[in-house]
Amino acid sequence: MRKAIPKKGFTLIEILIVLGIMAVILSLVTLSVSLFSASGLGLDRFSNHLYAQLLVVQEKSLMTQQAFRLEKETNIYGFKQFDTAKAEWVWLLSPKRLQRDKIQNGIDMQITDESSRPIQTITFYPTGEFSPFVIRIQSKNEKARVIKGTKEGQIELNRMEGA
Repeated sequence: MRKAIPKKGFTLIEILIVLGIMAVILSLVTLSVSLFSASGLGLDRFSNHLYAQLLVVQEKSLMTQQAFRLEKETNIYGFKQFDTAKAEWVWLLSPKRLQRDKIQNGIDMQITDESSRPIQTITFYPTGEFSPFVIRIQSKNEKARVIKGTKEGQIELNRMEGA
C-alpha cells in the first residue's frame, strides 16, 4: 500500500497572488516618493536633491545628445530642454524630478559664473559640457552649501564653514 506524500511548498497561483500584492504596494510607495517635492526639504536635503538633479541632467544631455538648462527665477527653479522644432527652450514635463519646483521659504539660492557674476541659467550641452558655475544655497541658521561645476566637467557638492 502506498503512503500519500504530503506536498510541500506553494502553488503557482499562490506565488502569483503574493507577487501581485507586492507589485501594488511597491507602485504605491514609488508614487508617494515621486510626488515628494523639493519645496518641503531642509537645506541639506535640498542641496543634495539639486546636486542629484544636475548629475541626472548632465548624463541625460550626453545620452540623448540634446541641450538642457537649469533656469532659476525669483523663487522657482527647473530644467528646460531645447525644442529644435520651435527653436526655443521649453520646461521639462517629465520626469517629474526635473520639473519646475519652488525654492522653500528661508532658503536662498544664488547662481554665479566663475567670475562671481550672477547668472540665471546653466546650460548643459549634448557633449555633457557646461560653463563653470557656482550655486550657493543657504539659510539663516545653517552653514551654506555650494555646488560647483568645474572646467573639467565635474559637479561637486561642498559645505561652507561660515553661515
